[in-house]
Amino acid sequence: MIRENSKFMMTKLPLIGMASFLLFLFLSISSYPGGTIKNSAHVGYSYSENYLSDLGRTKTPAGADNTQSMLLFIAALAAISFSMAGFFYGNYSFFNRSFPKKGKGLTIGSFLFILSFAFLLGVGLTPANTMLTPHIFFAKWYFRIIFIAALCYTPAFYKLSKQTFFHAVGYGIIALSTGSYILFSDLKLGRHLFADMYVPDVISQKLIVVSLILGTGLVGFFNSRLLKNHRD
Repeated sequence: MIRENSKFMMTKLPLIGMASFLLFLFLSISSYPGGTIKNSAHVGYSYSENYLSDLGRTKTPAGADNTQSMLLFIAALAAISFSMAGFFYGNYSFFNRSFPKKGKGLTIGSFLFILSFAFLLGVGLTPANTMLTPHIFFAKWYFRIIFIAALCYTPAFYKLSKQTFFHAVGYGIIALSTGSYILFSDLKLGRHLFADMYVPDVISQKLIVVSLILGTGLVGFFNSRLLKNHRD
């Protein structure tokens, strides 16, 4: 029978983590006093002009205290980081134990996915207004590591079994979305499309978060289907 801890980590834990992340993020957005880089007088959070990282600032661009929103933002990133680290550890444990035709891609990808969430937590622990250099470092390398990890996982799951084809599709979505974001924002290719990158950059950040949630949700769904038919 499937070990209960593996079943929990592969199906329920990511759902709990995502739900907690979205809840804390919503509360953080609701608590944000306001202010964008271009308009410090703006009231409340602007989805088109505020970066997610603005929620983690100690003070808003207008100088208002942002402690409540910052703590909720850190809680959101901690919830998703710890839960997803557990998810990928459970993934590795199950597939490494259950499928004989596994390659190095599974091991390398699992390690990188788990490592990436340490970088995501680092984003929350380095406010952009007081620790900008390490904040940017953690943010950039979070997406870069996720991209490399997904590139390792996609062919690994494609080759693993016919049962894991849709897992490969889910990780392919993650690789494609993070790769596109890196090209657009990190490598600044978006400057060839937009004269002013500020709003497109802010919106693209929101889109990559949605893509990561959808891709991981797809993998979790097919984990659930696989576990129902699998026996150790």
